[in-house]
Amino acid sequence: MKINAIQKPPLVLFVKKNKVNIIIVLIFLILPWFFFNDSIKVSSVIFGNGDPNYNTLPLWDLAVNSVKNGEFPFWNRYIFSGFPFFANPQTSLLYPVLWILYLIFPLSVAYNISIMLHYSLAGIFVYLFLNRYKLDKLACFLGVLIFISLVKKQNQ
Repeated sequence: MKINAIQKPPLVLFVKKNKVNIIIVLIFLILPWFFFNDSIKVSSVIFGNGDPNYNTLPLWDLAVNSVKNGEFPFWNRYIFSGFPFFANPQTSLLYPVLWILYLIFPLSVAYNISIMLHYSLAGIFVYLFLNRYKLDKLACFLGVLIFISLVKKQNQ
């Protein structure tokens, strides 16, 4: 009679096989917090000297306040005699990540977390892209560090 060996769950096998990749991905989730170390203050906004203060944040504030007041933001009555609000792609009304953040956090903190989340995701996906070309782990890691620091420098 043959006794079957106990198989490990697939998640355990995945973690064991990809331990280094998982650690690097976790590093890229934390890395933007070091780049933007003052960004969790309620009064500060990342890249706040341009479009965020004059265009993005007021649109998002109007959208969140409209939903909190129980009305769907089809129309922005504060621009000229009215302006299509839902049809404006700059409002990002159909982006679920923003709704989760803006309904939980204050507007400036939610904006900052959104920026850091997108930097983290960019770093993770660039790492996976470079890793797909069978580059060394250190080369992939350094490639992402260069990518993130150049994108941050460009946006300042």
